[in-house]
Amino acid sequence: MQKIPFTEKARFAITSWQEKELPDIKERDIDLAPYIETDHIVDIIGIRRSGKTYLMFYIVRLLQDMGVPKENILYINLEDRRLHPLPEDALDTLYLTFLEHSKIDETKPVYIFLDEIQTALDWPRWVRNIYDDHKGAVKIFLSGSSSSLLRRETGLLTGRHLTLEVYPFSFREFLHAKGIHTDVEKIKYSQAKTVEIKKHLNEYLKKGGFPEVVLSGRGEKLLENYYTDIIYRDILERHTIKNTKVLEYLSGMFMENISALISYGKVRDVLKSQGIKTTVNTIQEYTGYLEDAFLHFQMPIFSFSIKDRLQYPRKIYCIDSGLRNTVSFRFSQDMGRLFENIIFLEFKRRKKEIYYWKNRRGQEVDFVIKEGLKIKEVVQVSWDIENDRTKKREVDALLRAMEEFKLKEGVIITKDRAGIEEFGDRTIKYVSAHEFLLGE
Repeated sequence: MQKIPFTEKARFAITSWQEKELPDIKERDIDLAPYIETDHIVDIIGIRRSGKTYLMFYIVRLLQDMGVPKENILYINLEDRRLHPLPEDALDTLYLTFLEHSKIDETKPVYIFLDEIQTALDWPRWVRNIYDDHKGAVKIFLSGSSSSLLRRETGLLTGRHLTLEVYPFSFREFLHAKGIHTDVEKIKYSQAKTVEIKKHLNEYLKKGGFPEVVLSGRGEKLLENYYTDIIYRDILERHTIKNTKVLEYLSGMFMENISALISYGKVRDVLKSQGIKTTVNTIQEYTGYLEDAFLHFQMPIFSFSIKDRLQYPRKIYCIDSGLRNTVSFRFSQDMGRLFENIIFLEFKRRKKEIYYWKNRRGQEVDFVIKEGLKIKEVVQVSWDIENDRTKKREVDALLRAMEEFKLKEGVIITKDRAGIEEFGDRTIKYVSAHEFLLGE
């Protein structure tokens, strides 16, 4: 079989892009202006299939609406098998072929979109050189399914990039994708609308927010494929993993125990009881790989002591409730954990610095919101607050945390309760799930 020169592959890919019509794109709840207006490199990171490629297409559409001709825009998916194997000079060849065969308007900048950039060899050096040589004239957007996409290369790209994190659909985006109006004030005063929104919240808890799953109506099989791709393509292919069984068991254990406290020592002991020998260091390393692929997140305890934050157990969360339900085969008995998980993700989307709080008496608050050096908010999450014992436990812990952080108000997010309760000079505000998720 005759080998096709990479220059021909590059020209085919560029021509295919220039002839391609942009697909129908659902607008995301993301302020893109700072990323479009900056001269810096923009790296778009997030879990596989969360919508990074379509966000790139949406930015292309916005640029075209701003008067940038398509001839000045190049999009390349570096995971496109038709381009493989990628030679060492693949990025140079693609860029020079684009300049040679495109009728570029030289009065406007050139925009380069490189999807799954980690596939190309020595890409940080190439990106830095283009940025340094053509700052303002060439704008670069990168994407990758790794949180350490540019963190590993800080020596080369420090001060040259902005990071945009992309998650599966939020609940608001989930509703918008279904064509459902989400004005909180109108929902509040319409019982029928409130019932409809609560029904969709249950669906969101069950199926999650991966765009293709939401838009296609196909769930379980897609999510099974996503999980396999994340484990094998985004973790096992990128890292030296000596014991794949430990990684797979670890991720499965985290999926089963979302919103729970974990300690590496106890995880090691559980694995040992299953006949799987490993070390605390290996568990810590593999957990880092799971986080790097955006599959799981850890949240530390709040303490002014770095030693405490490192030593105390951490709470574990996952990227998507639908993915979790597909992998773990649990749903109905875990509404509280699923609910806390989506609240955690919403705080992440809102770029909040979050911790949990626990005192020596064992009282615990789910989320402590820190801004700068101060604690600004303490938040409990309770799917069902109507049980007297549950309410007392949640309220007592919240009041204790409010006292410690000198806060006059605390928040409890519930399935559907709203209102205010006074405790002396302190106030607890009850916020319904949909009001919180559709707010801000």
